[in-house]
Amino acid sequence: EEPKESEQVEMPTLLQMTPRTREAFLSILMRPPFVFVRELVILAQSKDAPNSVCEGIIDIFLQHKKVNDLMTAVITYELENFNGATSYELFRKDSIVGPLFLALILRVGEQYRNVILTEEITQFILYNEKGINIEIGMCDPKELTQNMERFENEVNHFLIKIEANTSKFPLLLRQQLHNLKNLVDNVFPGKGHDAVATIFFFHFFYPSLVFPERYGPQMVITRDARKTFSALGRALVFIATKTTLLQNSGVLNNVNTVKRQERVTELVKSLSDISGHQGEELFSWCKNIDELAKNSFAGTHVVKDFAMDNLPVLWKSLVDDREIVQTFYPFICHGFEKLCKQTSESIKKTN
Repeated sequence: EEPKESEQVEMPTLLQMTPRTREAFLSILMRPPFVFVRELVILAQSKDAPNSVCEGIIDIFLQHKKVNDLMTAVITYELENFNGATSYELFRKDSIVGPLFLALILRVGEQYRNVILTEEITQFILYNEKGINIEIGMCDPKELTQNMERFENEVNHFLIKIEANTSKFPLLLRQQLHNLKNLVDNVFPGKGHDAVATIFFFHFFYPSLVFPERYGPQMVITRDARKTFSALGRALVFIATKTTLLQNSGVLNNVNTVKRQERVTELVKSLSDISGHQGEELFSWCKNIDELAKNSFAGTHVVKDFAMDNLPVLWKSLVDDREIVQTFYPFICHGFEKLCKQTSESIKKTN
């Protein structure tokens, strides 16, 4: 039963989440083909808030063991609606698959991320606080040549670190990348591993390298060091996907890519290979199984708060889906009712 109003704990949200309303909300969120999830991610991207929303969604689906269903559905949807010129544009601009994969890798692969990135970043900051200047015209030719050698060494260090730790990549993530490869190959034969490279390097490695304090341990990053991390990230994306991350990346033409592309191809194949890993526990990455429920509970509130804060826009995007509208309508009514009540009380106090 719903708790009495006097027994409910006040929360700073438009809609209090009781056990009954939480169950109803989750049923909407986890209903295939996950239209509600797609619209939430699209809206979060337009509001520049995809990280927290996607992390909340992933925590919910992890706890309910439905991550595979979700990722298969959104990958399939994006493939069916792809209108890019070449397959290299898959999962790039405005992708809903990319930010969901980032959230999944960050949650499931937290220990892996620390192993391949934290130590290298810490060492770099210790010895290269001012970064490595590789901008043509910003230093004399001799210094530029020396700096490019240092830059090449850093690219190599990160590649070696990833190669040396492929066995530590969690099975749950391997399965999802393997599934991604197969789904892409069905539509674009032979392009599956390119899509895996895009997800790993473009959506996970690059932001984790450029903004390490956002996705891992807190650390002080100088502007020059971050600029170098960005260049390193772009170089690795360029090597892995054969496409530049940003415009005007002419310096990447000086990076030795040919031999490294062969290495990265093998690396990407290894990350999406599930053979030899069947005996592993899918949730070995989780130290305490109770964390799944705790994260899911918190994630539900994050996603719900975002939905309620953006009701008008979200409602417009859902009106064509009759089943979702019928289930979501009570949330809409109650949300607007609470909002109107708060606004009315605020006006009275002002007067």
